[in-house]
Amino acid sequence: MRGRAGTDCFEFLLRELVMRRKAIYLVILCAVAGPAAAEERKATLHVTADVGISSVVGKMRYSNGTGPTTPIMQNQNWSGFENNNLLMAFDTKPIKGWSLSEATMHVWLAKGDLYGIGLCTVLADWEEGRALNYVEQPGAPCWMFARTPAAGAKPAGENWWAWPESRFFSVSWSHPAARYSNAGPGQIQREKTKDGRFLHLWFPVDLKLVESLAAGVASGLVLTDDKGQVRESYSLIGGAMPYRYNAAEDIWMFTKDIQDGQYRPRLEVVGEARDKTPPAAPGNSSACRCSPCRRESITWRFVAWTKPAIAGRWRTWR
Repeated sequence: MRGRAGTDCFEFLLRELVMRRKAIYLVILCAVAGPAAAEERKATLHVTADVGISSVVGKMRYSNGTGPTTPIMQNQNWSGFENNNLLMAFDTKPIKGWSLSEATMHVWLAKGDLYGIGLCTVLADWEEGRALNYVEQPGAPCWMFARTPAAGAKPAGENWWAWPESRFFSVSWSHPAARYSNAGPGQIQREKTKDGRFLHLWFPVDLKLVESLAAGVASGLVLTDDKGQVRESYSLIGGAMPYRYNAAEDIWMFTKDIQDGQYRPRLEVVGEARDKTPPAAPGNSSACRCSPCRRESITWRFVAWTKPAIAGRWRTWR
């Protein structure tokens, strides 16, 4: 009986040891693994407005807001800078509150190919207008104006992209707060459509551009042909004459107005949907002083705010 009791006691202690080790292992695994990560999701950001604009001489007041295709071309040479590009706005509601990990732009070309593509944020409001195939339309955006004035009318403050005499580049590439993303030949992927008629391109986009759109900081993105000065090599052939713009060499890209939706440009975004409730609007505060200060053509207003236990100063301009 004594031997049997000793055996039972030994088996009991052994089982206890095994169970405790399993519990310890479980605790260690949980500590290493940590809390479960949010599941990544994919969202498609569709274009809600787009318009083609041009810096080509004679077309700076023209736009293409409803054409199913638009020319894309950039030419930097001794004779000047010529650019046909596409300005796009996106529906970012599907990614509100997301932490992004990947963004890919998809475009379809009706003619030609792109070996360098640029995207830049646009830091001014605009509406696409109803111009078709590069005509001048009052109220539509163009290279010179955010809202083209009526023929013969003197431009007013609401017509300019920013300040008087500003141009589209003033609120995009030349602006110090603009974000830019470039895809070179090694980053652009391509394939022919099933019928072999068109070319599908896709390439990575810097997340800061998409975040700017989602936060409402940028009103859209402008897409450009970024071959840059490659075309200048033509000027070294023959009589070394500068390369001249030739519309027959334009690349043509489908816009959101193409009837077949599969060819419309779009952004594919990957990220995590996290609960990031924005802070509440500040309350119990009031403006105590507003001091206008005019410098050249810009009016600055310095506004001082007061709030219990908090004091601050912001500078805005209009």
